[in-house]
Formats: sequence, structure tokens, C-alpha cells
Amino acid sequence: MSELKRLVNQRKYIRKCVTEHFNRKDSFPTLTSAAREKLILQFEQWLPELKDLNKQILELKYEEWDDEEDERRSEEELDSCQVYNDKLLSCLVAIRNPSVPSSLVSHSNDSLSSARSLLKSPIAPLPKYTSSDDEDLARFFEEFEDTLSKFEYPEYDKLLLLKQQISGRALVLVESLEADKQGYSHAKQLLLKALASDDTQKFNVLRQLSHLKLSNNTDPYEFISKVRLIMERIRKLKITVDCILQFFIWEGLNDAFKNHLIQITNSSKPTLNEIVDKFFEASERYCSQSKKTKEVPKQFYPKASNASDHGATSLAVDVKYEINKTFKPCSICTKVDGKPADHPIHKCAKFDSAEAKIDKIRKLKGCLKCSNLNHLSKFCRYRFNNKCKYCSEWHFSFLCTSIRSVDGKQVTNKDGNKPDSQSCTDKGKDKAKSKPKENKEISGSMVNIVEAFQSDSDMQTVLPTFTATLVNGLKLRCLKDSGCQCNFILTDIADSYNLPTVRENISLTVNGINTTQNYTTKLIEVSLQIGDRLRKIEALCIPSINVKLKLPKLGKVVSGFKERGYLLADESLSNDSCGIQGIQLILGTRSAYCLPQQEHLFGSNLESLYSETPAGVLLHGNVEQILKDLTFLPYVGSCFQGLVQLSDHNLVGSIFGNGNTCLVSDCAFKDTENPLTLMYLMIRGI
Repeated sequence: MSELKRLVNQRKYIRKCVTEHFNRKDSFPTLTSAAREKLILQFEQWLPELKDLNKQILELKYEEWDDEEDERRSEEELDSCQVYNDKLLSCLVAIRNPSVPSSLVSHSNDSLSSARSLLKSPIAPLPKYTSSDDEDLARFFEEFEDTLSKFEYPEYDKLLLLKQQISGRALVLVESLEADKQGYSHAKQLLLKALASDDTQKFNVLRQLSHLKLSNNTDPYEFISKVRLIMERIRKLKITVDCILQFFIWEGLNDAFKNHLIQITNSSKPTLNEIVDKFFEASERYCSQSKKTKEVPKQFYPKASNASDHGATSLAVDVKYEINKTFKPCSICTKVDGKPADHPIHKCAKFDSAEAKIDKIRKLKGCLKCSNLNHLSKFCRYRFNNKCKYCSEWHFSFLCTSIRSVDGKQVTNKDGNKPDSQSCTDKGKDKAKSKPKENKEISGSMVNIVEAFQSDSDMQTVLPTFTATLVNGLKLRCLKDSGCQCNFILTDIADSYNLPTVRENISLTVNGINTTQNYTTKLIEVSLQIGDRLRKIEALCIPSINVKLKLPKLGKVVSGFKERGYLLADESLSNDSCGIQGIQLILGTRSAYCLPQQEHLFGSNLESLYSETPAGVLLHGNVEQILKDLTFLPYVGSCFQGLVQLSDHNLVGSIFGNGNTCLVSDCAFKDTENPLTLMYLMIRGI
């Protein structure tokens, strides 16, 4: 151990003891005379020891510090020494004058009381700091200290007031202060170092300057106020032309290039000279990495550029992507309602048949080929991707009134009416339309991989959900989906908890209504605690998983399983549950091994099902059917062992045991006059 480290540890112990006594100084008047004398001797001994240690440590540190940082570090060290010297002197004054409350030492009673009442009142002129990105921590401390300078507060009281005015990351950092550093100066030094370094402050000011704009609905006085604040910060931070160039060059780089520069320079914000000097080295790495990221593994999502190389993911849930650039609202409903419709015309429920659409378009003097209302059919210049699949004419299939052929059988349009005498709108015209474009048009306000849960017949179907835990303790509600090829996780979860990225720029092929669209996402690694095992899986990030099932009777099913001693895998399920929503992760068939299951049928006709897994029981199937079959669901546990006498042969054949587990069937208790039957029914609560 070096001499400097030994001296620092010795001083650290004394400072810790001083802080502990300083925080307990209000109890000094209750001590006995002997105890007070003992503390006085101890305090008087620490005073010269601290002074000597401070001197030796400063001399050793001066030898290590650079000339540029010497003045700043020296000032911080001297401030720290003064803080503990004041604490020690306050303790001496408090213990030698026990009749004077320690909180009023060296202050008049009236002035300090009035100061405290003012600062603790709701209208106190103290600034607040919430740790948001657009806040200026340095300015906060200036305003905070300017207000407190009107009153004489000790270091610890300032710290308490500071904690009341900060929140978020700043408060978390202050709470982490060591026991021997419970003072305002230490808290300020820590916050400035963590959240307001020189480069961070300069970048924040320049970012505010770059976003400064006086729009039509902006108050000019508010604008000039922001300008004055920015000018003040620029002068105080001494922002030069090099700083401005550094900011705008750095902001102009993408994240991948920034990462290469950070690794090369070993600095989160390289200086202007470092950026220029290391730019070519970073460019070489960047170009090399870009070539690798373009090679997307085929086992995940291959590009759909070749006929033999296509990708499609089948999900049993409604996974929506926030892509709506080419969405075209229903032209009929938009015209009738006077506002953009929330659905495309081929999904219109109000005009749900081809005849209804055509009749309304005719009345609105629109085009019977492309459904636009700004031109007639004879002036249509729309370039169709494909001909009508029913009559092979150039118009949309949902506007076709021809007899339709499906699998060799003749069928009519949606509403069952026979076609008009004219088999197809404007049939025979414009057959020489140009060939379709390669880029297909997307229909729908959102691009859906698969739409599910839209019909009423599925409203009472419960899906197998379970609870898994991240390594940081966060519990996720998960869905085991046998219809999903890969695993999916919400982007917010991956970003908020910095889950490691396995590969970026993954091409995801999404099948829409009448096209195939590619999107780019990332593949991350997730460590999940499922049951008693820790599993590592890879999952693709998606913005949302819109699973919202309304199951009013789900709570009764959950209650029935719990009453019979079953542990459910989904901790979110309770007796009050009335639906399933809030899914955060989908476990696909790729990782089905993480949650192996053994299925069990029950019921009079064996039409209900549940699965046993290491995480607990998964529920499947129709809620109504499960409720009907609950009486046939066996109990789990040893609560019925010993009830059956070997002499009762009618019951022995209906009781099934496995080791220490005894499953009792309802069919064993048909005789309601049997006392064993009455005991069974009483335990069930019937």
C-alpha cells in the first residue's frame, strides 16, 4: 500500500467518525457529564490529527497532479478539508454548551427559524432539478446557492434542502454518498462530475442554440429570454469556435461512426483535434463493419428479392409496425364523414360489398376502377400491380361484380347477390394498361404480420401466458406462441434495460394485405429466469404487441384452478382477471425448449386442456368450456389422503394417486348420503 493511500484511509476513518457524531449532535444534551468529557477529549484529539493528515496528503497529491488541473483539484481538496473542520468545531460547541440546541449553534434563534420556515414553505424561491436532458445543472446550483446565501446554513442542512429540490438520477447519485461525505459540497462535486462536465454543458448549450427558432405561434419574449440565457451560458463556459465545430461535426456523425471514434480515442466526446486526427482510422473500421452488417443471416429473415429466397413470419398475435407512409384511407367514408377514415376501402364495414361500393362511388362521381373520387373511370391513369383475380380486367378485385370462381366453384360477391348484366365495371376498356410496378402498394393504416382476434368466435379463447424474470429482477408477461417462428420482445424493454445487441440491421419480411414489405430491426440477447432455470434466448425487437383479449369469465377459471391447488405460470392471472393484455415477450417455436410442457385433458368429453411446465400451469382453450369442465378437474395435493378406507371398494377405483400426490375424481362421490361424500363436498365449498 502506498503512503498516500494509507494516509487517505486514515483520514477517511476519522472523517466518518466526525460525520456520525455531527449527525447525532442533537442528542448531546442527554449525555452524562462523563460521556461529554470523553467526547470533548476525542474531538480535541481529532482536530490536530486531521490538520496534519490534510497537510501530508496535499503535499503528496501535488506531486502527482498536472499543472492544468492543479488549481482546480487543490480548491476541491481544501473545500473538503474545511467542511470536516467545521463539522468538528460544531460538535465541540454543541457538546460544551448542551443548553443551546445544536441546530441553532452560531446562529440567532429568530433569524434561523424564519429562514427555515421560508425555505420549507411551498412558495420557497428554490429551483428544482428533475434530471431531464434539457436542464442546466450548473445554472440550478447558481440559483440554489444564491438563495441559500441569504441564510447561514451548515453543510448538512444544505444537503437536506438539496435533496428536497432534486429528483431522478441526481437524487439517486446523492443518496449513494458515503457516510463520511454527507455534506453539500460532496454532493455538488459528485453531481457536477456525473451530470455536468464541461463538454456536456457545452454540448447542451449548443444543442439549445441549434434548436432555437421563432415560429408563428411562439411568443417573441419567450424567444428572447431563451436567447439571453444561452448567451450567458456561452460566456460563462467560454465556448470557442473549436467547441462549435466539435459539436456540429460530432452531431453530424451516425451512431456507428461515433462508436468507432469513441473506441479509438477512449473518450465519450473526442475533441476537435482527435476527431480530425483519427477520422481516417475510424472510417476504415466503419467501412469494414458496414460490409459485415449487410450480410444478414438467412436463418433469421432472408430478403424477399429472389423467388427461391423469401421470408415470412407467421405470428398468432397482432404485431403492429409503426409504418403508415402509404396508407390510403377509405375514399367513400372520408368523403361522407368529412374526415380521414381509419380503414382502407377494401376493409370498409359500412360499404362491405362490391355493389355497395360501386353504387356509392357512382353517386359521388368517382372512378369505378381505382375507387378514387377525383376522376371518372374513363380518365383513370392508375397503374395497377395486378389484374382483377376474378375477371382479369384492370381494376381492383374488391370492385368486381362478376361471378367469381374459387376452387372450380362459381360463387357470387360478398352479399350473395347475383352480378349485374354488366359482368364487370368498364369491362373490356383500357386492356392495354401498362405493366405493374415492382414496388407494391401497402393497404392498411398499420402493416400487420397476421391479424388475429378480430372475430367474436375467438373472444373467449385464453392463450398460454407465463411470467419470466430478467436478471435485473424485472418480471415480464410472456406468451408461448406455437404459431410464431422466432422470439419477439418490446423495443422499449430492450432499450430501457440495455439488453445486449447480437446483430443490428436485421431485415424483417412482413406480409401485408397485398404486398410484402421489408423492415429493419435488431436482434438482442435476453437472459430469462423461467421456473428454476436461467435461459438465454435471442429475440427480435418490435414496437408493440397488441394482444387485448376480453375474457369476462377468466377470473372464475383462475379461481377454480387455484382452489384445486394448481400453481399458474402467469403471476398476472388472479381471481379478478377479465382479459389478457400487456404482453411484453413472445416465446416462439425457436425457443420452445425453454418451457417444455406436458398436456392434460379433462372434462366429461375431454374437451378442456391445461399444460404442466417448470414455471407452472398454462391455460389453453375456450373459457366457457373450461368452466363447464371445472368439476372434473382433479385436486392436487395430499389433503384427501386418509379419507378413503380400503373397505370402501366403490371409492378406491375412483381415486388416483402418484407418489405423494392424490387426485380425487368427482365421479367417486355420487352417493350424497355417504359421509365421505359429504366431507368431500364440504371441503370443496359446495
